[in-house]
Amino acid sequence: TTFMSSEENSSLSCILPIIYGLVENLKSCCSEVSSSVSEFSKIVIAELKRRWELESLNTASCMVMACMLDPRFKQLKFLTEQQTQLVKEELYEKMDSFFQRSDSLQPVSEHQPPKKKKTEASALDVLLGEEDVSTSSVSKTEELLH
Repeated sequence: TTFMSSEENSSLSCILPIIYGLVENLKSCCSEVSSSVSEFSKIVIAELKRRWELESLNTASCMVMACMLDPRFKQLKFLTEQQTQLVKEELYEKMDSFFQRSDSLQPVSEHQPPKKKKTEASALDVLLGEEDVSTSSVSKTEELLH
């Protein structure tokens, strides 16, 4: 609970390692405790597997891809070698398709984007004071380009 509620660590990539860790810890403690606690642990394991679809995990899911891209979990120790290989292949395919799409994009035109309409001040603008960010960032961008 502490790990997931922390602002520095909360991430989609943390979910699967934590769920698999819970399952493994519950499996290991089942043999060391009384029969009622062991039965409870088995039910919790079954429910975690059912609710998170751990038996038929989609290797192309966002959660698995997030784990693969997170340096803390990129080894995917909670998956089998075959599943890990499938995740890597899926990630390579996604990268290839991304680069193919980005190569086929047309160059950006030299025309300036239309000016944004002035919107009403939000409550946050009222509290912090209005700052015309759009014109200052446009002028800085123009200075850099020239």
